[in-house]
Amino acid sequence: MESQRSGLIPWIVFFVVSSGGSAWAQTAEDCLLEPSAELRLAVRTPGVVASVHAARGDAVGAGDVLLTQVDEVERARLNVARGRAEDRATLDGIVARLDVARAQRDRISALAEGDLVTQERLDAAEQDVLSLLQERAAAESTLRSAALEAEAARAALDQLVLRAPQAGVVTERGLDPGEFADQQSPAFTVVTLDPLHVQAWIPARYWGGVARGDVAQLSVPARGDGRLEADVIAVDPILETVSETFRVTLALPNPDSRLPAGLPCTLYLPIGG
Repeated sequence: MESQRSGLIPWIVFFVVSSGGSAWAQTAEDCLLEPSAELRLAVRTPGVVASVHAARGDAVGAGDVLLTQVDEVERARLNVARGRAEDRATLDGIVARLDVARAQRDRISALAEGDLVTQERLDAAEQDVLSLLQERAAAESTLRSAALEAEAARAALDQLVLRAPQAGVVTERGLDPGEFADQQSPAFTVVTLDPLHVQAWIPARYWGGVARGDVAQLSVPARGDGRLEADVIAVDPILETVSETFRVTLALPNPDSRLPAGLPCTLYLPIGG
């Protein structure tokens, strides 16, 4: 940022405007259009790149796939986990046996009321039902655990897909298919151009006259589009002692990325008086 700021030479035009007895000043400063975000994206899990889906200069949307890694092992684990989670044969068999045991218990209970069977036989029938209820609970728990394992396997597979976290433009691509990717090496750099950020350094004597939410105008001489409006989104609370300036950041709507980042501009900032 020091190298960028050194190229911004502020010049001041001071106006006093009266309206209902109030006065305000306007300062004109050199400024620079910058991306509102610059994201250096790396893979989450080390591995070999299988395919790349974006190149330098491509516009990408939020969630677009940028890169996939080799995933045969993780996909096999997912298939195994899904198979276990969807296998209800054991549980269905227990449920069928439980229905039979309950019907048998009910018949023995009716006979016991007429003293046609012993209490021991009724107790045994009740115990059979209780044992099958425990088996059913264990089988249901096994299926829930299998479903969680399948979910974890799905998440591990998703870790091998790099997606754009927000809309932007690819400015750097650092990997090709077949190369090894890790968390330390950015695979892509994606910048956000809508909105753009406007950076300007304002003389310290105007400190306190600029606030977040103020609306300013700016012009981009290279484009000749007239004046545009931008909103103040940040005012640095620390003054630069050498230059006796403070930094102001504004947000400039830039639909369809009509303006490129990197253009110099002139900022017309109202200063409260």
